[in-house]
Amino acid sequence: MNLRRTIVSVALMSTVSVFSATSQAAWIDFTSADWSGVQGQSSFTQDGITVSSSNGNMTFNSTGDQQGCKNSGADLACAGDGIGIGDDEITGQSNQSISVTFDSAVDIIQIELLDLFQGEGPAGADEVAVITVLNIDTTFSNPNQVVGGYLATGFQANGVTNLTLTAQNDSYSDYALARITTIDVAEPASFALFGLGLMGVGALRRRAKK
Repeated sequence: MNLRRTIVSVALMSTVSVFSATSQAAWIDFTSADWSGVQGQSSFTQDGITVSSSNGNMTFNSTGDQQGCKNSGADLACAGDGIGIGDDEITGQSNQSISVTFDSAVDIIQIELLDLFQGEGPAGADEVAVITVLNIDTTFSNPNQVVGGYLATGFQANGVTNLTLTAQNDSYSDYALARITTIDVAEPASFALFGLGLMGVGALRRRAKK
């Protein structure tokens, strides 16, 4: 009986482990030195993630501009001040954009920005960031701005292979990309294995009761 209980426990733990392995978060910190290679480039690939820009080459801002990142209170690497374009930020008036492409679909659970400031426009209007996934635009401003214009947007989307970041088309909106947090999309085989594991656990339990 004890052996059967042990088998049931091990089977359950193994099944849960397989399922959990498909749901581990990955933090893509674009202020890390790993991404310094974007400087002056229109496309850069790191660990299966490609970042590309339009209407200007990308900037990493590692020559003093990262002080705002360091003072923001966010747990970012801050080797740079995030990825921007041209004069160091994604600018709406210049129709600039940054696209992030993943080599396999991911679920996005957070996107963090820097240099998104409040009160920069006419009559104190806030800067506006635009994140686009599957042709759906989501806008963000930062009325409760902290140092460095840091904002955790709370943006979430499932099954993403590509997203685009732009700024509102006005004379003042601009910002930089700081970090994206993702979770791998579970493979169908993983769900099948999870289901088979549960069936096996059920069978073992029924036998243990006999």
